[in-house]
This record gives sequence, C-alpha cells and structure tokens, in this order.
Amino acid sequence: MTVSNQIIQDFRTNLKAGNGPQVSALRAIQINGRGQSVNFAQILEVIEAGEAYAEASARSLDELTFLEELEQVGSIRRGQCVLVARDGFYVMSADFGQTHRVATNVTDESLLIAHWSGFVENQRKG
Repeated sequence: MTVSNQIIQDFRTNLKAGNGPQVSALRAIQINGRGQSVNFAQILEVIEAGEAYAEASARSLDELTFLEELEQVGSIRRGQCVLVARDGFYVMSADFGQTHRVATNVTDESLLIAHWSGFVENQRKG
C-alpha cells in the first residue's frame, strides 16, 4: 500500500479529534480506500508514515494549526470537499461544482475553520 499525503492528512485529523493512532489510521485508510478491507500491516504503515511526517516537520502530529497544515500539505480534504489557498483566496470546492472562497488577507484561522466546516456540512446535506 502506498501511503498518500491525503491518508497522512486524514490520519492527523483523526488524531487531532482525539482518536488513538490505530483508530485514526483505520479511519484514514477507510476514507481513502472507499470500502476496501484493511489489515493490521496497513494500519502500522500509516502510523509509521504519520510519525515520519511529524519528525520531518519537527512537530508532533497534532501540533500543527489548521493553517500550518494547509500550507505544508497544500490542501485539506474532507470527503468530496477540498480546501486550497490560491491567488489570495482560500478556495473550497466539491464534486458537483460548488465552490466558495474567502480572501486570505481578511480571514483569520477561526473564520476559515467556520467557513470550511459550514461548507463541508452543506455538501453532506446535499
């Protein structure tokens, strides 16, 4: 199994939510594997990749802020929703062409998180 940046990102998100490493790895694999079966070796592989990522950035997996994570990884994904920083805007998009953007120069981290959470929730509701 190749551990993608997206799996590492989802793993870290689950850690930040208070889940343990094994549960976080399992959920990250399931989110990105679209229902494929998961074995323990894959879970260990994700945990090791997540730890290597944290060591490379010299911070623990759950220490990065939302904006630092966006800057280091390049995008944040939740289900079919994607958040990127581009051309002075935080741009949120979803599979069906829905987009929302807010200017980076007037949006602090808490406001961005509120917009992002609302966007993701609205996409889930359809």
